[in-house]
Amino acid sequence: MILRIFSPGREEKTAQIFPVNMFIGAYLRLEALLKMKQYDLVLQDVVGFFGNMEAYTGTLWEYKNGKGSYDHGVASYALVVIREALANTIG
Repeated sequence: MILRIFSPGREEKTAQIFPVNMFIGAYLRLEALLKMKQYDLVLQDVVGFFGNMEAYTGTLWEYKNGKGSYDHGVASYALVVIREALANTIG
């Protein structure tokens, strides 16, 4: 279920599952994917969730919709996830 339903591109409410923000929803999914060794999907999700932020401002935001900080410290956790996924993908 986590591989199919809880994706960063999901904007619509699906089966009573609402779209997430970075903290804590997106991070819980990324953590779960890391534990499941779904490293390619982790990297896809990071780009899917944070890509527009980075393209627009070069930073990671507090909220996906841009209504908050455009340079949020807790978003730096995305780099930890990227590093772990790449380390396990590249070997």
